Amino acid sequence: MNNETLVRAAYVHAVGSGADVVNVLLLSVSAKISLVRAFREVLARYKGRVLGADLDPRRPALRYCDELVKLPKSASPDFGPALVEAVRKRDIGLVVPTRDGELAALSSIAEALDEAGALAVVAAREALEICRDKLRFVSLCADLGLETPPTYCDNPPAHDGPLFVRPRFGAGSKGARAYSCAGHLEAEIGADEFIIQDLVDLPEYSVDVLLDLAGRGLQAVSRRRLVVRNGESAETRVEMDDRLCEEGLQIAEAIGLVGPAVLQAFHSPDSGTYWIEANARFGGASILSIKAGLDSPRRLIQMATGEMAEATKKRAIQDGLFLRRNGEDTFTLPRTRQ
Repeated sequence: MNNETLVRAAYVHAVGSGADVVNVLLLSVSAKISLVRAFREVLARYKGRVLGADLDPRRPALRYCDELVKLPKSASPDFGPALVEAVRKRDIGLVVPTRDGELAALSSIAEALDEAGALAVVAAREALEICRDKLRFVSLCADLGLETPPTYCDNPPAHDGPLFVRPRFGAGSKGARAYSCAGHLEAEIGADEFIIQDLVDLPEYSVDVLLDLAGRGLQAVSRRRLVVRNGESAETRVEMDDRLCEEGLQIAEAIGLVGPAVLQAFHSPDSGTYWIEANARFGGASILSIKAGLDSPRRLIQMATGEMAEATKKRAIQDGLFLRRNGEDTFTLPRTRQ
């Protein structure tokens, strides 16, 4: 069974179940308290539970989950069997990843999870590779007739303008750096695989998209990244732009993504749009789009319970909604030992 067939088979299996109760497992919950709360609010109607997994049992978001699920590292050969066992033991119907590093491992066991009764909200391996490889992402955008920053693979450009260097593989901003001119590149880059792009001096946007589990785009929300720390939006505001939303969904469908994803672009109405990457999962500040009306957790659960008319219905989006992400102090006692 190929990946596309697998995704569609799992999708049909899920929407045909008509289940009234669904338990959701969020992987790598870490400090994603708002995301856990968003799923809990929805599951109150379905009499379901939110279960959380994280390697560190002290992570703050676990305190907001109904139960901690202990799993090995996603790179471990024991990860798949342990997750399948947890699905069967706890009657989990939906598995939602939140970290790039676990996507490939989850995709590789999607069929086993489906057989165990759970739908993994993850794209096929080929789609994940396009997200991981920025050069392939650039090529895909070019095939769609969409713009990316001018990109140079092996050699700096002939011009001497400002440049941005990022690792070719991986996600986020780790290892990325700006240079005032090409003459500064040689001593800094070394032998790592990288891509060089012209530095685009335009506002940066995230586009949170939601696709059904067969890869059909449902809706998107564009938001401006006002303050960025460690690659994530510390302050962001919904600024709905039809072009951004339409192109974001177009790219996500072409890649083969499913469920929630977030794309990054530089954009202004006058200067155009330059796409830079796609992440096949919820973003760190995707909670803003959820609260603004995208309502991804509810719609994912509706997909899993067969309520497709509701899941695919477009929502009204609260344009201008602003998010500032603040730290929250938490005080906890050790869990009671059984």
